[in-house]
Amino acid sequence: MVELLRAPPWAKQRLAEVAAAVRVPVRDVLTEHDALWDSSPAALAEFESLFSGGAGAMASLGAALHLEQLAFADRCANVT
Repeated sequence: MVELLRAPPWAKQRLAEVAAAVRVPVRDVLTEHDALWDSSPAALAEFESLFSGGAGAMASLGAALHLEQLAFADRCANVT
């Protein structure tokens, strides 16, 4: 319950600052109907734009999620 109360305000106050300091690719996965985070295309695009190191953000479920996670890990491992 504490996380449910603290996470949204923290993101509004600090996410932009923290994201700007990240220098590695980021993978953020939300469910399509997440009750805590806005998973609309506009919100995901805004989240992705905060990361200068290359962000990935998407709403995904099921087997596709696992395949996408493996593909993301493979891309990270093969970055030159």
